[in-house]
Amino acid sequence: MDTPIKRYFFAVVVGTSLAVSCQQRETLPVTTRVIAVESSALFKHGVTLRVDAIRDSRCPTNAECIWAGNAQVMFTASKGAHQAQDTLCLGCDPKAGSYKPEKTRVTLGAEGYRVTLIDVRPYPSAAAPEARPRAVIRVERQ
Repeated sequence: MDTPIKRYFFAVVVGTSLAVSCQQRETLPVTTRVIAVESSALFKHGVTLRVDAIRDSRCPTNAECIWAGNAQVMFTASKGAHQAQDTLCLGCDPKAGSYKPEKTRVTLGAEGYRVTLIDVRPYPSAAAPEARPRAVIRVERQ
């Protein structure tokens, strides 16, 4: 039996649940994000990170390669009027040249942050067409 009171009660419960879940989502501290090329994301402590470019030369699945390759992510971190640019790399040997490892420290104003490249997705595949690459990045205050 559908009555106006039941419909009203249902609307109040659903509306309250949505409001609470949205409010909780906004207040949760976020330290890890998945960011596409030429996109940016806001992290905990007000740091914005933009992925400027991704160069992925990792050996594709279902392929035979001479070397494993690497994935490099060029980024710009900013907070307020302060900016820092750097490059992170999965599979790079920092001793073999100017390549950065998968972690680096950036300074924005008087504050330091550790930026970590966790993954570059999707992993290259010889059987699948190229997809828009995305970097999985963590930003933590030091």
